[in-house]
Amino acid sequence: SCSVPIAALAGMKSDHQLILHGQVISLDGKHQVAASIEGEITMASDLGEQLAEQILDAGGHKIITQVDHT
Repeated sequence: SCSVPIAALAGMKSDHQLILHGQVISLDGKHQVAASIEGEITMASDLGEQLAEQILDAGGHKIITQVDHT
């Protein structure tokens, strides 16, 4: 379901460089995990997957799991 505050932002750093920002926040706002990644625009999909893995591994999975059990 769509019950976890999740943020994502993508932007161009240069003509060929993409920067992605992502964040997961607990419902009470006390816990958050944020990360960013940069790379070639041709690798956008891979960068998105890598960023998601970074956030999940850094505690995002725990935040999402706690919300799913409320």
